[in-house]
Formats: sequence, C-alpha cells, structure tokens
Amino acid sequence: MTNETDAIPAFAAREFSVQDRLWVHMNAVLEQINAGRVISGMCRLQVLLSERRRQLRGPDWTRFVQTEVLTHGIRDIVHADPFTYRAFSKPRGYAGDAVMMDYIYGYREKEMRSLPDPVGRVFDYCTGTAAPQAVRFRRQVVAENIDAAAARGARPIDVVALAAGHLREVDLSLAARTGGAAITAIDQDEASLDQIGEDYSQYGVQTIAASVRDVLTGRRQLPASDLSYTAGLYDYLPDSAATRLTTVMFEALRPGGTLLLANFLPNILDAGYMESLMDWHLIYRGDDEMRELAGGVPPGDIAAIEQFHD
Repeated sequence: MTNETDAIPAFAAREFSVQDRLWVHMNAVLEQINAGRVISGMCRLQVLLSERRRQLRGPDWTRFVQTEVLTHGIRDIVHADPFTYRAFSKPRGYAGDAVMMDYIYGYREKEMRSLPDPVGRVFDYCTGTAAPQAVRFRRQVVAENIDAAAARGARPIDVVALAAGHLREVDLSLAARTGGAAITAIDQDEASLDQIGEDYSQYGVQTIAASVRDVLTGRRQLPASDLSYTAGLYDYLPDSAATRLTTVMFEALRPGGTLLLANFLPNILDAGYMESLMDWHLIYRGDDEMRELAGGVPPGDIAAIEQFHD
C-alpha cells in the first residue's frame, strides 16, 4: 500500500519562499506578454511592483530592484519600450525630460506607430497609466489657467513657465496663440529651449536658459508676471528648495497674480514600476505638505490657496 504523501511531487510538497513566489509571478508576467496578453501582463507587473514597494523600504527596496527585478527577463521586454528606456538611460542626464513628456502627450506618434509587437502595446500601456494621465491633466490645467487669467486682464498678461520643457500647453491655450498671453519659458535644458523656439516663436514666446539654482541664488531674476507656474519641477525638489522657490516665484507676481504648482501624491500605483524598471524617482507630497511650501510667504500677502487633485 502506497502512502498518499509519497505520490506528491517534491516541488509541490515544499514550501515556497517569498522570493520563489515573486519569481513565479514575474515568470507569469513574461509568459503573458510573450503570449500576446500584453495589457494583462503589464497590469499584473505594475501591481506586483507596487505591492513590493509598499512592503519594502529604503535599502531593502533598492536591493530587491537590483537583484530581483533588473536581473529578470522582463527587463528586456520593457526596456525595448522607448518611453521606459529613456527614463532608465537618461540621455539628458535626468528622467522625465521633455522628450518623455512628448511621448505622454502624443507628439511622437509616427515613431510609435513603427514599434513592433509587443513593444508598441507595452508603450501604450506605460503611457496610459495613472501617472501619465496626471501629466496630461497638468498640461490641461495650465492651459486653462492661462486662458482664464487672460480673460480677466485688460491687456495681454505676462506668464512665466519655470522648467518649461517643450511648453506643449501652448497648443491647448487660445490666449497663448492669439496674443492674449506673453509667455517667458525658463529651462536649464537648452535643447528644450531650442524646440520651444522652433515650435512657438511665432506666438512671441521668449526663452531664458537658467537652472533652479540660478533662480534660488538670485543669479537669474524671474520676470514680473500675472501667472507663474511649474508643472513638473516640484516632483524633484526637496522641501527646503521647494519652500524657497515658492517664495521666490510668489514675490515675482504682480498684485492679483496667480502661482500654480503641481506635485504627485504619495502611493501612486505607478511608483513601483517607475522606480524599478525606469529608475525614475519622485518626491511625493500630500495636501498638508504642499501647504507647508507656502510657509515662507507672509500669510497676509496670500488672497487664497486652492488645492485640488486630478
């Protein structure tokens, strides 16, 4: 008579460690993508990395990325996606450059249509998740604020865009394209400023080459403005620099002017994928942390503070 437990295969009888289970999931993701189930595979990967990031902290998360994620075959698949790989490789020295924003905004459609499967669908997934949607929302909000400020003014308003990238909000703003808003675009990346000049000089957009450090140290004074904004810079600034910059930008406003700032909220689902396979690290802030950045501005000088989420 045979004992039933003797008939159980050894691999099924042993207990799986956390690492073993992780590799089972990673392998399943790779199989799904290779089988053409790209969206479900990428969704599974995103959730897996998000959960692992939530469970691990600091050096443990970094070690996990280096030893488990970047050594797995899934890396070859997702790094064939130009959006993911551009963040990881940082050809301009930093992730989230203006070309990456153009991927998100859909300005490189011809290039994207030439991507083979499954790379094209990986790209579609990665530029369609919550974080890219938030980036597109920011652009829309900026354009709406430019038009609203121009509608209130009796003259063309002055607008300052700090860390302007390619200034794609111009394409969504009627005032920017019809003389209602005179925009000064400031960025440290001269390639981005060249692109702005090529695309938007006909609308009177002026460009200034300057870094955040230039602005904070006073080497570059911000022009007086009715609306001043930065759509992505604060995601990278520590609290001390962000607080000081808020004060500097506010002080350059004319009476009645508006300062518009954006920042990612903590615990977004994309963070695990971004930090591991894109090497794209942001500084996240909640509502209270954002309000604290106005701490250098005299409260009596502030007419109102409005906070909202996408």
